[in-house]
Parts: sequence; C-alpha cells; structure tokens
Amino acid sequence: MNLNYSIVADHATEPAGAAIVVLPSNALNLTRGLFANNTADTNGDPTQFPAGTISGLDTTIRADSAEFASLGAPQYDYRLTAQSPAIDQAIGSTTLDDFEGRVRPSGVAPDLGAHEFDAIPPEPPLPTPRAYVSIVLTE
Repeated sequence: MNLNYSIVADHATEPAGAAIVVLPSNALNLTRGLFANNTADTNGDPTQFPAGTISGLDTTIRADSAEFASLGAPQYDYRLTAQSPAIDQAIGSTTLDDFEGRVRPSGVAPDLGAHEFDAIPPEPPLPTPRAYVSIVLTE
C-alpha cells in the first residue's frame, strides 16, 4: 500500500496500539506524511508485534499535534490552523485541489492532509433558497 502526503493523528489508545498496522508479508510505502499524538505510529516500533515492510518513515514528520481547527465532536473540523506543522510540507505532491475543491498550493508548497490551509477562511455557504407561498382557505 502507498500512503502519500497524509496525516495520521490522535490514535492514542491503551494498551499501546499502533495507528498503522502492517502485517507480516505486507508492505507500506510512506511518502512525506505527518504523525501526531499517536500512542505508537506503526507496529514497526519494537514494542509492537512483528510488522511487514515499512518504507519511507524517514520522509515523515513527527509532531505533538497536527493542529486541527476542532478535533472530534461536535464540529469534526479537520482544517489546519496556522500553527500546523503540515503546512507547505507536501513537497512533490501533484494533487491540484483539496477535498473541498480549493486550489493547491495556497502557499509555498501543498499542505499534508485533505485540507489546504488558507489564511483567508472560505466564505460560509449561502443559505438554501426557499420560497414561501401564502395559503388562503375560503369556505
């Protein structure tokens, strides 16, 4: 499997489970990712059970936090904040837009993850147009 320009964050489990598990005789190829706030990033860690082949760990960034706008409930807003270590780190990515259709890159280089950070927040969506029709009852 190939995992490119992705963020793997907040897999803090007890006992120390890995955020990514690669079974023996399987392979994972990482390209420029971010690991943040996981109990263990992969089962390639000696405290985990035996792993398959994991390559590209040297291209990943390790951080205490991915700096999402609002992690988890109730907003589930995984846009990056200005402090995110993922900003401008997807060097080499050819993805032209993020999952909301915003153009990449908005800075020096594309950002890791699904959202491209932009200092100017997107316009809120316009309300759904509605039509109100008067109803007159006559007897």
